[in-house]
Amino acid sequence: MQLHNQTAIITGAGKGIGAATAHALAREGVQLGLVARTAADLEQLQRELTDKYQVKVYFATADIADRSAVERAVATLTEQLGRVD
Repeated sequence: MQLHNQTAIITGAGKGIGAATAHALAREGVQLGLVARTAADLEQLQRELTDKYQVKVYFATADIADRSAVERAVATLTEQLGRVD
């Protein structure tokens, strides 16, 4: 599967499976939008991914239990990324 230059949004990206998924997709050249509750976790992950894989990475904070917060985060990330595949 060709993933280079595709875009994706990952929720729960700050730690654990979400962060591991972000690394796996970035390694394949996927541009990422990251969502989690804690900005500090996302900032660190953004630095790691851009430094290591040279991909575009944006992030927004949101609690996925809050539908309106998720909608705002997705809208912001989609605008920054240009599209979501």
